[in-house]
Amino acid sequence: MFYLLILPSLALSVWMISKLLGIRKHDKVLYAFCQIRRDAITLIDKRELSFERVGYHSVRNLLNSLNIMIHNYEGCKVHVFNVRRLFALLKDYKHLSRQAEKIIIPEDAEIVDLHQRFRRAMIGAFFAYTPFIRSEITAWVFFQLFTFLAKTGASSMRMAAENLHWLIEEMKDSHNHKNGPLTA
Repeated sequence: MFYLLILPSLALSVWMISKLLGIRKHDKVLYAFCQIRRDAITLIDKRELSFERVGYHSVRNLLNSLNIMIHNYEGCKVHVFNVRRLFALLKDYKHLSRQAEKIIIPEDAEIVDLHQRFRRAMIGAFFAYTPFIRSEITAWVFFQLFTFLAKTGASSMRMAAENLHWLIEEMKDSHNHKNGPLTA
């Protein structure tokens, strides 16, 4: 009788923990973008009339990009690999890519810091919402390390490198099976 009560509660606890971890990931990535936006607004407010034209335009373009990113965050994070949605977004924001090519980042330390934080937040969001990319990169690094050690003469490392190479191939095969064949 005890097991009939404990098993559903354990299953519910595991489900709730997975949901909370998903919410934590969502909040962590979105908070980074919101904090950069707050800092950009603070920088514009702090400098007011002493802002150079190029610096103001750079921060303003970054602010527009952040506003679009935050506004579309919920819709884009789930549909990362939806090609039709991607083409629709690219069509909508084609003019922004032309503007992005014209962005000049001035030599101001605060503006450069904002742009660098935006790049780091974008990379963090990519790694947070791209499945298995961290494990594949980690496995590749370990494979390269073991291969280097095997070439330098560590005989026990040869076996580990062969096993890791097999694991990488299995991960690629399972990923290809999961997504289906690439050719039509």
